[in-house]
Amino acid sequence: MNQQLKNDIDLLLEGNPEQSGAARKKLGLNKAEPALDPARFESRIWNTYQERKSAATGTLTALRTFVMRPWVMPAFALAAILATVGLSVFVRGAHEPVKLARFDYTQNSVNAFTFNDKIKLHLRQAQGFEVQSQGQNFEIAAGKIWGQFEFEKKPGNSLAIKTAHGIFSVTGTSFLLFADDNEATLLVEEGTVQVEKDGKKIAVAANQQYLSRHGEFKSLPIPPEERGIFESFRNPLLKNDAPEFLVKKQVPQSPRPPLPRIVFINVTLFDGNSISGRLISETADALVIQPKNFKAITVRKTEIKESARN
Repeated sequence: MNQQLKNDIDLLLEGNPEQSGAARKKLGLNKAEPALDPARFESRIWNTYQERKSAATGTLTALRTFVMRPWVMPAFALAAILATVGLSVFVRGAHEPVKLARFDYTQNSVNAFTFNDKIKLHLRQAQGFEVQSQGQNFEIAAGKIWGQFEFEKKPGNSLAIKTAHGIFSVTGTSFLLFADDNEATLLVEEGTVQVEKDGKKIAVAANQQYLSRHGEFKSLPIPPEERGIFESFRNPLLKNDAPEFLVKKQVPQSPRPPLPRIVFINVTLFDGNSISGRLISETADALVIQPKNFKAITVRKTEIKESARN
């Protein structure tokens, strides 16, 4: 193939708008004709360079093969459109690229992550964590996650977090989410988070929480004594097993032993005196009795003539 012809075709397909426009003129292409008949296009190129088809059968066959490839004519059409409207307009009108990040985080401490300057995430644990973003729209999936989110409040932003226990979606807020194979706990610091599960939706507002292990699909208030978890979560000095974080697991408390029954006793001694009051303790040899408004008295059992308890 004529080298100049090859260079002009390369510039038409791969050059900047100015180079593409110059090559288009050399090749005799009208910018208003984005779609060309291959045979007509082939003839116009060869006539431009004053080369006879009969003198270059092999080269012509190669050119025909090139032009007839499925991607060539759309490429010529695209080049003509770009040269007409300008590359900058095309780029501005294109969709933003999809970005994807995947990782696991298993350290026993907090680490801070930022995604596109839109999401600030204080992360303590994550398995199968995947964040996909396109412009201001974010979608996160995780098999296990324990993190505190701060999402920029701005119109057009969206964030959806998919877990085995539902989808948590927001438009700008601060919240803490713990989710694994067994359960999910959501605590909202400010704003509102929507929870979607099994076709149902609820809105969880600031100082409210959602616990997946509860039978009912509803939000509950965060007890005042547990709201300190938001500040504690960001503390890099605290480990994941710190008492401040046990609220997320809701570890059941061991049952308290029952309070001892209060026993009142009245004893009569052999010397004729009597003592009445609350029985504090008892051993094999003595009783400790607390009379009302008096100090406790120890009475040996050998001194007791008779006694009554109630």
